[in-house]
Amino acid sequence: MIVTDSLNVIFREMALDLCYRLQLYNELFCQSTAVVMSAVAIEDYAARAEAVQAVRDCSQALQLIYADLNQILDGRRIVFPPDIADWIWDQPNPDTIISQYLERLQSIAQSMEMSLNTEVSKMEVEQ
Repeated sequence: MIVTDSLNVIFREMALDLCYRLQLYNELFCQSTAVVMSAVAIEDYAARAEAVQAVRDCSQALQLIYADLNQILDGRRIVFPPDIADWIWDQPNPDTIISQYLERLQSIAQSMEMSLNTEVSKMEVEQ
């Protein structure tokens, strides 16, 4: 019984840590979105390169959180969009493509947060 209680406490703390990291991700997401909007408005090469890097950083942060999520919740399979390329700005409607990319990342983050909250709620009901 003591071992089970200890495992439940550890699981709950890990889940809450991931929830906190997802909140930090949301802040990073907002910053990345602001950088992208700025790059779209300015149409400067340096601003565009910074925007692409911000989106990549955002994606990488979410993938790290996902890897940790899979350590405590088995069975969650999420397909991340392929890495965004520097030449995205040469495509027609690059702002739409980047917006869709960011929307997909936000959808993934929300799904992960919902899964974590569900698991934490289940544990609280069981206690």
